[in-house]
Amino acid sequence: MDSAHTSPTLAEPSATITRPAGFFALCWQYRMKLLLFGCCGLLIGLPFALMKHATYTSEATLIFPSAVSGRLAMLTGGGGDLPSMRLLDGALLVPQPGSSAGTATTLLSSRRIQEKVMRDQDLQQAWKCKNAYETKMKFLKSFQYSIGKNMELTVRFTDTSPTRAQRVMQAILRELDQAVAELGIDPARHSQTFLERQLTETEATFHARQEELRAFQERHGLYLLEEQTQARVRELTQLQQEEVEERIAAESLAKGLAATTSNTVKQIMTGVDPAGTGRSISVYYERIQMLERDLAEMRFQLTGDHPDVKKKVQELDVAKEALAQEITRHLALVESGSAPAISDRVARVAETRARAAGLADAVARMEKRLAGVPKLRVQHARMMVDLEATREAYKLLRREREKARVVAETRSPQYQALDVPSLPDMPNPRGRLQLLALCFMVGLLIGGIRPYRQWLREQEAAEARADAESAQD
Repeated sequence: MDSAHTSPTLAEPSATITRPAGFFALCWQYRMKLLLFGCCGLLIGLPFALMKHATYTSEATLIFPSAVSGRLAMLTGGGGDLPSMRLLDGALLVPQPGSSAGTATTLLSSRRIQEKVMRDQDLQQAWKCKNAYETKMKFLKSFQYSIGKNMELTVRFTDTSPTRAQRVMQAILRELDQAVAELGIDPARHSQTFLERQLTETEATFHARQEELRAFQERHGLYLLEEQTQARVRELTQLQQEEVEERIAAESLAKGLAATTSNTVKQIMTGVDPAGTGRSISVYYERIQMLERDLAEMRFQLTGDHPDVKKKVQELDVAKEALAQEITRHLALVESGSAPAISDRVARVAETRARAAGLADAVARMEKRLAGVPKLRVQHARMMVDLEATREAYKLLRREREKARVVAETRSPQYQALDVPSLPDMPNPRGRLQLLALCFMVGLLIGGIRPYRQWLREQEAAEARADAESAQD
């Protein structure tokens, strides 16, 4: 009976071992004290928050014509600028910078605009900064911009003075307008000036050729010209122009081919794989470098007469010979024009030269057909064709000049300001609230020291009881 009665009591110590309370459970037990410490932190930080200078933010929102690109513009980082205005079939391009939020932010982040604003507003003196670097760091901290979901650009500037924040924002937008004007409006004006000069020269050429034709007709009594002869002369002139263009294109392609060939040869000689060949050369170079590294380690440990060293030297010689053969093979491909890096260029050069040769043959045949026509009639036809070509060029230049004039006169920044930089009337509560939140958290941390120590003691006691119980077992 006694043994039956005492057996349950032997199991009581292990059943009555208490587990330590969790840290958060202890914090809940001390919640009032933690709250008291947090309130004390708030009271301590309140005077500092009141002494902290209030900050004011002036902002403006800009919208752009490229915002219609929607999600695609968001994926490309704010979209791109609108396409450049094309004049003379693309010979003259008038860019439209600042027509997207992405490029506008690039202009705003440029050193030129930021330094101009800091210098004009005398921020170093206003902020009492020691040097220009400190001024720039403070400016970058105060100047912010962000792109919204609808591709609108919001620009903000924060300062302790509301009037200074507004003035700086106005200066930023003014410098942005000026930068866009220099990059977009000035090229339009330069294009207009160029076209006006070309138009004046073409007009003078037209009048000179017209007077020359009139004098020629009066001198030789030639006023009417056969349509067949005039058509042949016009065709001959067109063929000659196309031949000249093809020869110029062939020469340009040949120069590009020579430069590409030279670069390819340099790449091959320096161990760089040419385009389209994979890693045919670099593999040999890596093999040689590995063998040289292994050979250096072996020579550090073994003598030069050791069989392993001799074997490694032989492998190195074989690898160098294989590399030389591979380089020779690539150089032969380059010389023959069948290397992947230059084969396309070689084909284009040959094709362009063939077209130029075909046009030259066509010119020769047309000149032979005109050989039976009297020279005066041929000269008369040439003069009429030249006069007609000059008239068409004059019409084209006049149309393009008018287009450039309209572009230059109507060109303005492509964005529109929805909100002008207003004078902020309410300070930003964020700085003071952050300071108070920090003081409250510090108070909580200080108040949590006691429950943390108690939790550590309970953990140590639990481990000690567990060790004692395991020792008894």
